Amino acid sequence: MQIYNKTSHFLHTIFEDSSQLCYYIFMYNYKQKNQNKSSSIRKKSALGLIGIIIAIGLIGGGLYLRSRSDKNSSDPTKVPTINYAPATPSEKQQAIDAKDKIVAQQKNNTPSSPTIDTSSNNKKIVYPTITNTNGSINALVTGVFEEGGTCTATFTKGSGTLSKTSVGFQNVSYTQCAPMNIEAGFLTPGTWSVVVTYSSTSASGSSTSQIMEVK
Repeated sequence: MQIYNKTSHFLHTIFEDSSQLCYYIFMYNYKQKNQNKSSSIRKKSALGLIGIIIAIGLIGGGLYLRSRSDKNSSDPTKVPTINYAPATPSEKQQAIDAKDKIVAQQKNNTPSSPTIDTSSNNKKIVYPTITNTNGSINALVTGVFEEGGTCTATFTKGSGTLSKTSVGFQNVSYTQCAPMNIEAGFLTPGTWSVVVTYSSTSASGSSTSQIMEVK
């Protein structure tokens, strides 16, 4: 009888220990599944959030570049304005670069027979090019290389007309008009058009009109 009781107690103890072990294993597996599921959800949420941030960044960057492009695009209605301050070294260099570009284009063009103005004592027709309207009118005359010609800048606003003159001189392979300075107050505020004409004993001609906004 004592052996039976001991055996029964021993089996009961083993059964309880096994039950507790199974319970611990079950709980451990359950926690692991929950942890893996939570980790997966967190990973998916993090990836989704990163995707949203990248999309917002791309959209914002596209809008910024578009606004910069629109801002920097040329406005066909914009006209030059007059700045009465002395020309900066950068502005002087830009004028020189524009002049050199025109000269290079003239050299690359096939020479043609000069046009003769039969109404002006057989003078050669030339077309002055305005290279600057900021604080002064600068112009050059290709197709003629001489000293002593007269350059005239004519400003027009409505029925009002004003003018400035300077002397032409030889420069490289063309005739350069000396700068025709625009003093403060010379032109009243508003929209003006300017044309440069050149006249000498051998040549004459006019440039195309340019619009200036005086403030």
